[in-house]
Amino acid sequence: MIDYEPLDHARLNPNDTPPLNCVAQSAEKQLKFFSLSLLSMQHNYQFNIPFRIYLSATIVLLSFSSCNKKDFDIKNLNGNEIEVIGHGGMGIKGLTPINSLKSFEKAIDSGADGVELDIQITKDNVFVVFHNEKLQDGSNKEGRIFEKNWSEINDAKFSSATIPQHQILSLDELLKCLDYNSDLILILDIKTYKSTLSEAKIEEYSNALIAIIKKQGIENQVLLEFNDLEFARSVQLKNSNLKIFAYNVFEYAFEKASEYGFYGITLSMDNVTAAEILKAHDNDLRVALFGANSKSKNRAAIEMNPDYIQTDELKHLDRMLN
Repeated sequence: MIDYEPLDHARLNPNDTPPLNCVAQSAEKQLKFFSLSLLSMQHNYQFNIPFRIYLSATIVLLSFSSCNKKDFDIKNLNGNEIEVIGHGGMGIKGLTPINSLKSFEKAIDSGADGVELDIQITKDNVFVVFHNEKLQDGSNKEGRIFEKNWSEINDAKFSSATIPQHQILSLDELLKCLDYNSDLILILDIKTYKSTLSEAKIEEYSNALIAIIKKQGIENQVLLEFNDLEFARSVQLKNSNLKIFAYNVFEYAFEKASEYGFYGITLSMDNVTAAEILKAHDNDLRVALFGANSKSKNRAAIEMNPDYIQTDELKHLDRMLN
């Protein structure tokens, strides 16, 4: 029987006790303290800690050392709550393509408050869930969606070298297949890559968009992002209950959203300041940020006090806020 000697606690500085608040100390310092503690235990008790146990314990510690909601003083127009939105589902770092059904399903299962969907419109007014302007940049088809009828591309699949191909769906198909409840926020990023839209085409698109929102019964949970603000204005005039966001640089988005009475503005977190977001809030405009593609950017985005964060690190952001 091995006679263990007790650990000499005097060797450990009480000031090095790992804090729970990430604002006070970094996870790096907590990990350093933990590692030194284990090494001290090995030295005092004369036994070896298996590497797998050391690694497992380290991972557990790190999971508790990240920031959480109480570490941020959140102030916004959303009841001082920031909604966690999965960018295209699980984001660009996910194992499944953004805008695929599987990516949205994983985001919902991971606890997202909402998901952002990139929407384009075919020549015959079908809304397609796909991000890039050119189909060949991410699918097995070629050309631009606005140049195609839906029948020409309804068998398109996302391209990937590492995973099975996933079907590119229309918005109607996706919402029928996706299992979600009425609390899920659906942010539709309406992409119009066509340089200019005629009044007639804006009218067609607006009617088609309002019709599918009504058909799917999502009016109360959908947020609409537009880079074409004439298109946005047309939709607003047809249904003033829809929550519309102007998607542009801050100055222009703020000006037009204020002029038209939009619900909010969508901005790249790299091109806006916390002071500008506060200005938007002071003028009753909600703010959605995108570009949170790392854990450090998640934290930086929270500190800017937006109402919505579209993230590519969904699980990390959800752990911090929920």
